[in-house]
Amino acid sequence: MPVINHKKMEYNSPDISNREVFRTRFSVLLMSIIFLPWIILAKTIFISPRIENIITLIIISLVILLIAGINYLIDGDLLIFRIWRMKSGLINIHSIVKIERTYFPLASNAGSLKRLFGKTKRGSKIPFFLISPHNESRFLEKLKQINPEIEIKVQNKNGFYRFWDWDI
Repeated sequence: MPVINHKKMEYNSPDISNREVFRTRFSVLLMSIIFLPWIILAKTIFISPRIENIITLIIISLVILLIAGINYLIDGDLLIFRIWRMKSGLINIHSIVKIERTYFPLASNAGSLKRLFGKTKRGSKIPFFLISPHNESRFLEKLKQINPEIEIKVQNKNGFYRFWDWDI
């Protein structure tokens, strides 16, 4: 059984056999929205370097690095949100009530607009979460194994713009 210190968001798990890491899904649209300003700024800096453009380019580069490092760790009955191995959130899987599909663009631990909206039990430290695991079906399967009472309402829509798991 993992030992949790909620104040520091630390955990110690003696059993590593029940751990699985899921990286975030990357959306072509979201990455285009992020990379386009980066390319424009890089070109502008090359032509005429100005400090405000350089600072903006650095900030956008940091956002890209943050998104690239997002992953989700299932460790025992815990769901841990991480950015480059640093914990950014922790949820007990038994407190998850429902998971649905959403495309809501609210800032979250997700590299895609095709997301999962999770609702937790009343009184939980994190009342809801938005994530986008790459291997979504395996992720949901793993959650369901740990907590069979989770209500999962996830449908994948079909269309010409949704191929190779690319989405809007």
